[in-house]
Amino acid sequence: MLDFLILFGVGLTGIIVAVIGCVMIVGRKWQQPDQQQESRIRRLEQEVTALKKEEREDGRSDL
Repeated sequence: MLDFLILFGVGLTGIIVAVIGCVMIVGRKWQQPDQQQESRIRRLEQEVTALKKEEREDGRSDL
């Protein structure tokens, strides 16, 4: 009986570890698009800031 409980506990622990690993992998896959979108947003914000700066400089030079 004790052998059965030990094997059952080890098997159950292995299953739990496998499930946690799968959840972590899936979680990373879901986070990657978010990170890509954030980097795109940052890049676009930098472009907008650069364009606004150019417009300000062009406006000042015209005066």
